[in-house]
Order: sequence, then C-alpha cells, then structure tokens
Amino acid sequence: MIRNYLSVGFLIILLFNSNLHAQKEANIWYFGNFAGVDFNSGQPSVIAGLFHSSATSSCMSDSSGVFLFATNGENIYNSQFQIMQNGADLNGSLAASQGALIIKKPGSDHLYYVFTVSDGTSPAAAYGLFYSVVDMNLDGGLGGVVPGQKNILLTDAWDAVDKIIGVKHANGNDIWVITRKFTEDGFAAFLITSDGINTSAVISPSIDIPLPNIDGNIKISQDKKKLVAAYFEEANTGDRSVFEICNFNDTTGKIEFLYTLKFYSGSNGLPQESWGVEFSPDSKLLYLSIFTEGDNNDVEIYQLNMEYFEDSAQFFDTKVEIAKGPGIGMQLATDGKIYTTSDSYDFYNYLSVINKPWEKGAACDYQQDAVSLDFDNQGRQVGRFLPNILLDYLFRFEWQGLCSAEPFYFQSNFQGGIDTIRWNFDDPLSGS
Repeated sequence: MIRNYLSVGFLIILLFNSNLHAQKEANIWYFGNFAGVDFNSGQPSVIAGLFHSSATSSCMSDSSGVFLFATNGENIYNSQFQIMQNGADLNGSLAASQGALIIKKPGSDHLYYVFTVSDGTSPAAAYGLFYSVVDMNLDGGLGGVVPGQKNILLTDAWDAVDKIIGVKHANGNDIWVITRKFTEDGFAAFLITSDGINTSAVISPSIDIPLPNIDGNIKISQDKKKLVAAYFEEANTGDRSVFEICNFNDTTGKIEFLYTLKFYSGSNGLPQESWGVEFSPDSKLLYLSIFTEGDNNDVEIYQLNMEYFEDSAQFFDTKVEIAKGPGIGMQLATDGKIYTTSDSYDFYNYLSVINKPWEKGAACDYQQDAVSLDFDNQGRQVGRFLPNILLDYLFRFEWQGLCSAEPFYFQSNFQGGIDTIRWNFDDPLSGS
C-alpha cells in the first residue's frame, strides 16, 4: 500500500466515502469512427469499434469490466454490436460535445438510465434533457429499453443542449446528473436515487452563452468541488475561448458561477476556441485546450494551478503551455492518465496522452500520437470527444486505519496510473 499523511479534513472525506470500492464500469470505450479502447489490462488496448459518432459517446461495462452497452446519442447498442431492443431513435445527436451519459440506477442490479441532449444546431423542438430506461434482464440478458420509458423529457431542463455530466452525491450512493440550459441560462442538477429521478431540478443561474457556439467539454473536479465548462463564444462580447469557472456542492447540487477565463486571439489575430477541459486525478491541476483556427489548426494545451482557482487573475497567471498538438477533447481514464483527441474538427488516427497529469509543467509528460487506433486498416479514428463517464466510475481509493497525527495508508485503484501520492498535516494540498 501507499503511505500517506492526511489532514483531518481530507480524512473525513475518505471516511464519509468508505463504502466505495474499485470498479471497472468505465474500462471499455467506444467512440469516433468505429474506434475503441479496452483498459481492463491496465493499459489501453485498441479494439474494434461499435458505431460512428463525431462527438457523442457513453459506454457501460459491469463491475468486472465486461461490456454491456453503449450509445452514440441516437441509438443504443448491445454487447453483440446490434441496436438494442427498442434502442433506436433517441432524442440526441452524434455531434453534441457530451450529449449522452449512462448511469446505473442506485440500488439496482439491472436498471440503467441513458440521458441524452442534442447539439446546439438542432431545431429548438429537439432541445431538452431526455432519459430512457434500460433493463438488462430484457432480450435474454442483452438488455432493452423499457416500453414507454424512452425519450422522456425532464421539463426543468427543456432548454438543455450539448452538455451532460454526472457525479455521485456526497452520500456516495445517489447521483447528480447535471446539464446546461441555454435559454434560461444556468445549470439544472437532477438527483437520482433508488426511488428514481427527482424531476424537480436544482437550478443554478449562470452567464448568457449564445446558441449555437457552445461546443466544448464540461467537467467536475475529482474532489467534487469545482466545475469548468468550455464554450466557443460568450454573449454580447463575441469573445471566443470562454471557460465558465464555478464552484460545485455535491451535497446540494448547487453550482456557483465565479468568473470566465478568456484566451484571446492567437498568432496573426486568428480566432481561438475553447474545447477541452479535464482535471488531474488529485484535483490540483486543470487542463484546458484552445484551438486556433487557420492554416496550422494548432491546439494548445494549458495547465493551471488549482490552488489559485478562486482568484481569476492569479489563476490565469499560473497557466503553462504543456503542449501544442492533438487535444480538442480530453478525458481522464481508469489508468490515471488523460487521453486527448483530434488536432482539428476532423477525425484523427491516434489518441495522445498526458501520462502524469498530477505533475506540474513539462513533467506531466504529454505524448503525441501515443495510441494508434486503426489496428486493422479499417479507418478507425477518434472524433472530437471521448466517452462521457460518471466521475465516480473513474477511480476509487481503498484505505485502512484511523489517524489524528499518525501515518495513514490508502491504495489508489487507478490501473497502472499514479505511483505515489504524499500528503502531510500542515498542507493537505501538497500531494505529489
């Protein structure tokens, strides 16, 4: 086990979540143009993909890492690579940044929710957060969408498009599903419990973001305290490269808007666009990717120090460009690494990777074109984004013992990712 020194505050967090165990629900990814990756060995192994999608994807395996089903926002596919029973024609889109999310119903061993939203260019009639219920006991264990439980609109999110994210409640059992509203600008957070979906959302107002320029990742930090979303453009100013910076409360579901970060024109005055967002697995560093339109189609990946998150000027001043390369979208995996996608709007043949995202500056070790996807020459490629994953499916910590001023032991369940995290009582943010 790994030896660590924890602050009392951090210890309380671990104790409160002591019922959590290692899981492998996020070990198999399908995305892009019939591409896939399997993390069950602890390292990414490329596999044949399941569907075509320019952006939207969400996948579900069981706790042992056996693939169950996935969606590209328009259809749900079972483990036989067929459209699931009653799984066609979802109210979603292939092009939404994080347009689908699959979660398991709390307390159930066979029921799942598939949430979908369209992209910002769809007709207004297609807007809204919808859900469908999958019962894995149907169709001989291949699963099916329950009749009458497909494409149900959650009316408190009638104006939602492009973005869904999920995270467990502070109690470790219930789940928050959060989406972005673009007419009544703000966030809608829905609590899912063993009783089902609470259709009365927790509404958190935020800034005006105009349609349709809304593409980009939305992520919550692994300590569940911060939320950052990327958008093409902010209303009224016409500024590109806008990141929405917020606090998040995993007990109440409330989101507090703090400020926006803006990266202005790139070289030669070319417009820049916000795309990728991801946090390091210890929540100490934030990664943002900026796409510069033009002949070179550059993607710049920046790292920022979360210690200064509350102060916009100080936080922005911590930015360090760690790479210029493929990185339109970014996604943490169960091996503790952050994988990145294309170098433009188009499909791309490789995944790039930030190998040590908890390390500052160049030590984070960005590796371009690390995983070749087209292993069988079938044109397998990644699109703009990787699968959307419930945050809590990505990692767990197993621990033992109590402490007040004594060494404390816990073990990371990242698969081959973080080797050592050290904490001390004087500075709980000093892990490395």
